[in-house]
Amino acid sequence: MMAKWIASGALATGLTFACGGGSGGLDSGTKIVDLEPAELATLCEDLASQLGPERTIDCGGGETKTVGGEDASECVDDLGMFDPECPTTVGQYENCIDAFGGRTDQEICSDVLPTECAVVFDANCFGQ
Repeated sequence: MMAKWIASGALATGLTFACGGGSGGLDSGTKIVDLEPAELATLCEDLASQLGPERTIDCGGGETKTVGGEDASECVDDLGMFDPECPTTVGQYENCIDAFGGRTDQEICSDVLPTECAVVFDANCFGQ
């Protein structure tokens, strides 16, 4: 579910964020797990606003991928499930999203995650 949310937002638009700070004025060095519920909502609302409408990509062989059209509340739920030991910061999360930007439909279908996303999908984030 989390991978879909991250991929949807990033692939749909190729997000960019202001220099020097995180999304919505959040400190880019703050760990996701240390964000207050309202801050998680700010992060997710900023990302959701960039998603654009839902679209379906035909990957061939009967496989399709859906990107965009996500709701910020789904993001809040997903980020709220991070393990307390998760090292991912606001800036690292945004870098992961940015890394998806500009990908072609073929790259979307490949399911290969950018290296910038390794910390987001770290075992410490989702537990063992």
